[in-house]
Amino acid sequence: MIGKSEKLRFCNHILLVLLPVMLLSAIHLEITGSESVSWVWCHIVFGCLLLFGILWHLYLNFGCNSWIYMFGKHKKTPVTKWLAIIWLLTFITSIMTVSHWIGSYGHTPIGAVHGKFGFVALSITVWHALKHIAYFKPRKLN
Repeated sequence: MIGKSEKLRFCNHILLVLLPVMLLSAIHLEITGSESVSWVWCHIVFGCLLLFGILWHLYLNFGCNSWIYMFGKHKKTPVTKWLAIIWLLTFITSIMTVSHWIGSYGHTPIGAVHGKFGFVALSITVWHALKHIAYFKPRKLN
Protein backbone atom coordinates (compact mmCIF):
# COMPACT_ATOMS: atom_id res chain seq x y z
CA MET A 1 0.00 0.00 0.00
CA ILE A 2 1.21 3.50 -0.85
CA GLY A 3 1.83 5.69 2.19
CA LYS A 4 0.91 9.33 2.69
CA SER A 5 4.47 10.48 2.08
CA GLU A 6 4.62 8.78 -1.33
CA LYS A 7 1.20 10.14 -2.30
CA LEU A 8 2.28 13.64 -1.30
CA ARG A 9 5.50 13.32 -3.28
CA PHE A 10 3.53 12.16 -6.35
CA CYS A 11 0.99 14.96 -5.90
CA ASN A 12 3.74 17.57 -5.56
CA HIS A 13 5.43 16.38 -8.75
CA ILE A 14 2.12 16.62 -10.62
CA LEU A 15 1.68 20.16 -9.33
CA LEU A 16 5.26 20.97 -10.32
CA VAL A 17 4.35 20.05 -13.92
CA LEU A 18 0.95 21.76 -13.92
CA LEU A 19 2.17 25.12 -12.55
CA PRO A 20 4.36 26.10 -15.53
CA VAL A 21 1.77 24.71 -17.96
CA MET A 22 -0.87 26.92 -16.36
CA LEU A 23 1.44 29.93 -16.32
CA LEU A 24 2.35 29.52 -20.01
CA SER A 25 -1.29 29.02 -20.89
CA ALA A 26 -2.28 32.18 -19.00
CA ILE A 27 0.47 34.22 -20.65
CA HIS A 28 -0.61 32.94 -24.06
CA LEU A 29 -4.23 33.91 -23.37
CA GLU A 30 -3.16 37.35 -22.15
CA ILE A 31 -1.04 37.99 -25.24
CA THR A 32 -3.68 36.78 -27.71
CA GLY A 33 -6.66 38.29 -25.89
CA SER A 34 -8.26 34.84 -25.50
CA GLU A 35 -8.91 34.64 -29.25
CA SER A 36 -8.47 30.87 -29.57
CA VAL A 37 -11.50 29.02 -28.26
CA SER A 38 -9.63 25.72 -28.13
CA TRP A 39 -6.77 27.28 -26.15
CA VAL A 40 -9.25 28.72 -23.63
CA TRP A 41 -10.80 25.25 -23.21
CA CYS A 42 -7.32 23.79 -22.65
CA HIS A 43 -6.71 26.49 -20.03
CA ILE A 44 -9.99 25.56 -18.33
CA VAL A 45 -9.10 21.85 -18.33
CA PHE A 46 -5.59 22.49 -16.97
CA GLY A 47 -7.11 24.84 -14.39
CA CYS A 48 -9.47 22.10 -13.21
CA LEU A 49 -6.57 19.64 -12.99
CA LEU A 50 -4.56 22.19 -11.02
CA LEU A 51 -7.51 22.80 -8.69
CA PHE A 52 -7.92 19.08 -8.00
CA GLY A 53 -4.16 18.76 -7.48
CA ILE A 54 -4.18 21.63 -4.98
CA LEU A 55 -7.15 20.17 -3.12
CA TRP A 56 -5.43 16.77 -3.00
CA HIS A 57 -2.24 18.45 -1.75
CA LEU A 58 -4.20 20.22 1.00
CA TYR A 59 -5.99 16.98 1.93
CA LEU A 60 -2.70 15.09 2.19
CA ASN A 61 -1.13 17.85 4.30
CA PHE A 62 -4.05 18.81 6.55
CA GLY A 63 -6.70 16.10 6.21
CA CYS A 64 -10.44 16.71 5.86
CA ASN A 65 -11.13 17.97 9.36
CA SER A 66 -8.12 20.27 9.76
CA TRP A 67 -8.89 22.97 7.17
CA ILE A 68 -9.87 25.50 9.85
CA TYR A 69 -6.55 24.82 11.55
CA MET A 70 -4.84 26.16 8.44
CA PHE A 71 -6.56 29.55 8.90
CA GLY A 72 -6.61 29.79 12.67
CA LYS A 73 -3.71 28.28 14.54
CA HIS A 74 -1.24 27.54 11.72
CA LYS A 75 1.24 30.36 12.28
CA LYS A 76 4.35 28.50 11.15
CA THR A 77 3.86 29.40 7.49
CA PRO A 78 1.57 32.39 6.89
CA VAL A 79 2.13 31.91 3.16
CA THR A 80 -0.28 28.96 3.40
CA LYS A 81 -3.06 31.30 4.48
CA TRP A 82 -2.31 33.70 1.63
CA LEU A 83 -2.15 30.84 -0.84
CA ALA A 84 -5.55 29.59 0.29
CA ILE A 85 -7.11 33.06 0.09
CA ILE A 86 -5.68 33.99 -3.30
CA TRP A 87 -6.49 30.58 -4.81
CA LEU A 88 -10.03 30.89 -3.48
CA LEU A 89 -10.36 34.30 -5.15
CA THR A 90 -8.89 32.85 -8.35
CA PHE A 91 -11.40 29.98 -8.24
CA ILE A 92 -14.38 32.28 -7.60
CA THR A 93 -13.41 34.61 -10.45
CA SER A 94 -12.79 31.60 -12.70
CA ILE A 95 -16.40 30.49 -12.30
CA MET A 96 -17.61 33.98 -13.18
CA THR A 97 -15.16 34.23 -16.09
CA VAL A 98 -16.09 30.86 -17.61
CA SER A 99 -19.80 31.61 -17.22
CA HIS A 100 -19.42 34.90 -19.05
CA TRP A 101 -16.96 33.52 -21.62
CA ILE A 102 -19.30 30.69 -22.64
CA GLY A 103 -21.91 33.30 -23.52
CA SER A 104 -19.64 35.72 -25.35
CA TYR A 105 -16.36 33.96 -26.27
CA GLY A 106 -14.60 37.22 -25.54
CA HIS A 107 -12.08 38.62 -23.09
CA THR A 108 -13.96 40.33 -20.29
CA PRO A 109 -13.06 42.61 -17.37
CA ILE A 110 -13.76 39.80 -14.89
CA GLY A 111 -11.41 37.64 -16.97
CA ALA A 112 -8.74 40.29 -16.51
CA VAL A 113 -9.31 40.29 -12.74
CA HIS A 114 -9.16 36.48 -12.76
CA GLY A 115 -5.88 36.67 -14.66
CA LYS A 116 -4.34 39.03 -12.11
CA PHE A 117 -5.46 36.88 -9.18
CA GLY A 118 -4.20 33.78 -10.98
CA PHE A 119 -0.81 35.33 -11.68
CA VAL A 120 -0.40 36.33 -8.04
CA ALA A 121 -1.54 32.85 -6.95
CA LEU A 122 0.93 31.15 -9.29
CA SER A 123 3.73 33.47 -8.14
CA ILE A 124 3.14 32.77 -4.45
CA THR A 125 2.84 29.06 -5.24
CA VAL A 126 6.22 29.09 -7.00
CA TRP A 127 7.68 30.79 -3.92
CA HIS A 128 6.03 28.13 -1.73
CA ALA A 129 7.48 25.35 -3.92
CA LEU A 130 10.95 26.91 -3.82
CA LYS A 131 10.80 26.99 -0.01
CA HIS A 132 10.20 23.24 -0.11
CA ILE A 133 12.58 22.45 -2.99
CA ALA A 134 14.46 19.86 -0.92
CA TYR A 135 11.29 17.78 -1.00
CA PHE A 136 11.60 17.48 -4.78
CA LYS A 137 15.20 16.30 -4.80
CA PRO A 138 15.68 12.55 -5.14
CA ARG A 139 16.09 10.74 -1.87
CA LYS A 140 19.19 8.65 -1.25
CA LEU A 141 18.54 4.97 -0.82
CA ASN A 142 20.23 3.37 2.17
